[in-house]
Amino acid sequence: MNLEKAFTELTVDKDVHKQVAARLDTLRNTWAALAHDSGDTDRELDTVTDTEMFDILDNELGLQ
Repeated sequence: MNLEKAFTELTVDKDVHKQVAARLDTLRNTWAALAHDSGDTDRELDTVTDTEMFDILDNELGLQ
């Protein structure tokens, strides 16, 4: 199951939505910091496929 499909199949209450949104914000900030710290952001981001990125997120969120 991929992340996009999992989201379309979910029904969540307000509290769960807030928790997931906060965790996604943290992941986004961490990802941005990694790119910023690398010094070679264009090359690194260009080498990650969409599938790889969604796999990373799926794993982080425990969906895989």
